[in-house]
Amino acid sequence: MSSIIARRRTILPYVFISLLYIGMSVWVRCYRMGSDWQFFIDTFRIYFEGEPFSLYSIRAVDVVHEVGGHGIAYGPLFQWAMLPGFMICYLFRLPGVWVSILPWLGFLVFDLLLASEIFRHVREPGKTDDKKALFCIVLFLSSWMLLFSSPYHGHFETMPVFFLLVGLRLQKKERDVWAGVLFGLALLSKHTVVVALIAHWSVLAFNAKLRRLLNTVVTAALVFLGVMLPYIISDPQGVFEMFIKLQKTRLIAYQSVWHILPEGSGLRAVVSSFVEPVSLLAIITFSCIFALQKRIAIGSDSNYGLMALAAVIVACTQKWGSLHYYLLAFVLMLVWEARKFRFPWAAALFASVLSNIFVLWVSRETQMPFSPASSCIMLFLFVGTIIYIGTSLGSRVGKQARVDSSEKS
Repeated sequence: MSSIIARRRTILPYVFISLLYIGMSVWVRCYRMGSDWQFFIDTFRIYFEGEPFSLYSIRAVDVVHEVGGHGIAYGPLFQWAMLPGFMICYLFRLPGVWVSILPWLGFLVFDLLLASEIFRHVREPGKTDDKKALFCIVLFLSSWMLLFSSPYHGHFETMPVFFLLVGLRLQKKERDVWAGVLFGLALLSKHTVVVALIAHWSVLAFNAKLRRLLNTVVTAALVFLGVMLPYIISDPQGVFEMFIKLQKTRLIAYQSVWHILPEGSGLRAVVSSFVEPVSLLAIITFSCIFALQKRIAIGSDSNYGLMALAAVIVACTQKWGSLHYYLLAFVLMLVWEARKFRFPWAAALFASVLSNIFVLWVSRETQMPFSPASSCIMLFLFVGTIIYIGTSLGSRVGKQARVDSSEKS
């Protein structure tokens, strides 16, 4: 009986913070539909027209541009998560506020699933205790980065990160095929996780047999292509337009550090054309350098740190500058620091600074524009974070190399 009571007391804080997050999120959804939500909803008209695989068609893209000037440059899983709630609203002719809440509940499920997955990674035996794991969940669920992304804007950034973390846990258990399935689902949610996968697969390539790497990568590719195949057959040009051309035509956004560059300057045009390929090349280079040392074990603390470094580099350099990469970087930093150090202070600082900037930006009382000053603050934050993670990984690799050389001598 006493063990049951103790177990309930242990679970109670997690239940409380989850219910608090659900309550806050639903309340926000009642008053804020989100800038991208309307064009998410508009994409469902293809089901009523009998063309469920026309998500990337040129016709659908034109409608999207009419309502918000956006394009669908990610996989179809977001639609699948929204479909049950949307069908309930459509069948029962529910008013607009329900259209804002019920389809979004699929995203809410992934918010909570990601919180539980963070707990699993942080609470690994011998790594940390329940108090630190609880702190990480509270920090994640109460951060404005999550509230701004999921309830406020109706985005689904937690979906790919959840699949990524589950795949990493399965990879450590040497269940490579299932890990590949989860990585494929992550890519089908949003392509942003590819930067973390590059770092992780570099570690896998230099620490394991080629068979494990091939099993994982080939399975992820088959899952991705298998799901996308009906869409490609339905409209190959539309898929190309959304996944390739749209990325090239996007300009520097207000949330990017490159917003500090003057409008219309030649430097801004150069950055817009070359910054993302250069940052991707830097990630591949850094990942190979660290992984080539053969000091980073699969599923180790440094494995998470290397992925966090890759995510922060892209968050700092990419031109679109939205929460697509900020939330990914924050979660990976949180897991890495909580496993490696006594307190995840850098992850907390990272979330706090960005949260304050975005809170001031959306506040009706302050009416603060997203100015070059905001981009400068973000630039210092990103550069400092990159130096912090890089030096931590470098010192760890050097220390391990000295230990190995002393053992050989």
